[in-house]
Amino acid sequence: MSDFDANGLLDMYPLFIASTEHWRTLLGDTRVPRLLDVGAGSGNVTQTLLPLAAQVVTTELSRHMAERLRRAGLECHELDLAERDLPGRHFELITCLNVLDRTARPRRLIQRLVELLEPGGRLVIALALPYRPFFFRGATTPDPLEHLACTEPTWEGAVSSLIERELEPHGLNLLSVSRAPYLSFGDADSGLYELDDVILVLKKP
Repeated sequence: MSDFDANGLLDMYPLFIASTEHWRTLLGDTRVPRLLDVGAGSGNVTQTLLPLAAQVVTTELSRHMAERLRRAGLECHELDLAERDLPGRHFELITCLNVLDRTARPRRLIQRLVELLEPGGRLVIALALPYRPFFFRGATTPDPLEHLACTEPTWEGAVSSLIERELEPHGLNLLSVSRAPYLSFGDADSGLYELDDVILVLKKP
């Protein structure tokens, strides 16, 4: 069992990226018909997104986290979108929040998210920088099979590289860039973790 699965069982360290009011500042007040939250984890962040959409769908690889999401009344598909399709679904808004550094194939995942977006839809990506990727495989945390091009030593340089080399080649248009703390409320080793997140809002033409 991974630390992530254990956290799902024990309801340890809830996560925080932004409040609903913050999301509305970035995305506007109009509710979209369908929102997909990729890698929703325990659902703490998903709860802040619920007012933004008429229908919210989640994905999550951890069985224990997926069960928590379903107990909270959320539709959850227990799958890796980089490896399996979500057939018959397209979304006006997709959020992928602190997932690209915890998946084996982040480049493939970005491609799938673009495919799942409706034309004119928006993709919100949050990524902790500096970029230190790994993914969970049982109790181990191996390096990913793909690495994103965002390893520059400065935060601004890493953000620019991520946009120009990983996102714009998919035809996505950048709408906004934000810098925000990503808070994880502690575990056995620390009472609080604070990571430096970039939050990107992009639009599919």
